[in-house]
Amino acid sequence: MFPKYLFSIFILCIVITSSYSSPLLQKVTLQLSWYSQFQFAGYYIAKEKGFYKALGLDVKIIPYKKNINLFNEIINKKIDFSIANQSLLLKRNENISVLYALFQSSPYSYLSLKNAHLTNIKESDLFRSFKKSEINTYSDYLFTNKDLIKTNKELVNNFKKASLRGWEYAYSNIEETSMLILNKYNEQNLNKDLLIHEALILKRISNLYLDSLGEIDLKILEKRIFLNEEKKDNNLNSFVYK
Repeated sequence: MFPKYLFSIFILCIVITSSYSSPLLQKVTLQLSWYSQFQFAGYYIAKEKGFYKALGLDVKIIPYKKNINLFNEIINKKIDFSIANQSLLLKRNENISVLYALFQSSPYSYLSLKNAHLTNIKESDLFRSFKKSEINTYSDYLFTNKDLIKTNKELVNNFKKASLRGWEYAYSNIEETSMLILNKYNEQNLNKDLLIHEALILKRISNLYLDSLGEIDLKILEKRIFLNEEKKDNNLNSFVYK
């Protein structure tokens, strides 16, 4: 018969070995910029499929809260990552960096009153409407605090890598991903058809101009900034993290 004390030692060795082979995961927060829908599918997939965990990350996806200031949350280091639209460009001189732009073209058009007499494009002066044709601009930027990049570049790189992997999976498995959102991330009570319709639009604008998902062309970004502000910005290399 196997002695009891030897059996206890055997179990203890298994526990110790397991603790060394499973290092502690780094806790990370991602704040969503809107209510749950396919717009955030890649992040849901990266979490549920274990893509984050495989790279040592324990990611908490924080649901959208009305009137939250995403930029202040990042700048004040209350959260690690968030997502923003083109308004992020107005904050590029703050202590933030962009990791990628998921949408290579915006699904929106901007309208103004005829008598507005605008001299440049400011989102606060415009009405936004959904459209079927795309304009050449980026949107849904993943961004973070520059200090996090300085202190933990590996974490930032791993989060970016796992997130993009999540998006590749989501776009390749739209029906499965839609069911995941329906069953676990659906505070808007969306139906499957709506999610699939959204997914097909987002997939198209995510791969419209470049082969690499999320890639940012600084020349295109510079043109967009010039359109908004009528001046060039020569410091985009510090704003866009490669």
